[in-house]
Amino acid sequence: MTSHPHSRLPELPPDAVVFSDIDNTVVFGASVYHFGWEAFSQGLITWRDVIPALFDQRHFVRSGENEERMANTRERALALVKGQTVEDFVRVAKATWNTRLHRRLFPEVVSVLAEHRQLGHDVFLASASPRELVEVIAQGLELTGGLGTELHVTNDVFTGDFDGPLLHGEHKAQAVFDMATTLGVDRDKLVAYSDSVADLPLLEGVAFPVAVNPDRRLHHIAKERNWPIIWPEATVRYRRHRL
Repeated sequence: MTSHPHSRLPELPPDAVVFSDIDNTVVFGASVYHFGWEAFSQGLITWRDVIPALFDQRHFVRSGENEERMANTRERALALVKGQTVEDFVRVAKATWNTRLHRRLFPEVVSVLAEHRQLGHDVFLASASPRELVEVIAQGLELTGGLGTELHVTNDVFTGDFDGPLLHGEHKAQAVFDMATTLGVDRDKLVAYSDSVADLPLLEGVAFPVAVNPDRRLHHIAKERNWPIIWPEATVRYRRHRL
């Protein structure tokens, strides 16, 4: 696979297993941001919860992740769900997919993931977003499943705390490798797609790393190591900010 967005998959083992990031990799922008807008439209959160996300989203689309943005996103995600029932969260997550996310997909990446499925590969999403939201997106894309951050629940209500680490950086990589172990799949059969240098522990730990819409640091690393790079057409406007 080269940098051309419609390039074919590299030669892969028939039992390869694929893990893909979501935000700015499959979906334009941050999935939690789109969830927040849907929650606002349904009256579950207030306008003051949405305003700060506007600025985070603009920076994220242009430049990618950084620790400050991840901290803001983490705290905002917890605030959005605190006191909400799991049932309501899943309902809003499904509405987010139906009304917002499915219109903000990168078709080139969706096509690649669909090709993996046609080849019989298991394909999982892996994201710092709440697991329930990740699973809804995976279902919408007809993928195998999803890994996401676990949020603490008591009596079917989110408490506003984590139930485990934020699935970011090394924690995401470890969750992926643990899943591979559970599936009985060696790392030399793993494929990973991501836009962020934060996912370097994951990309370096698989046999087939692919950079999608990479941020500046990941773009440099991918070029240096001759990793495949996919630039979705929708990112052309923002690409110069990431090079």
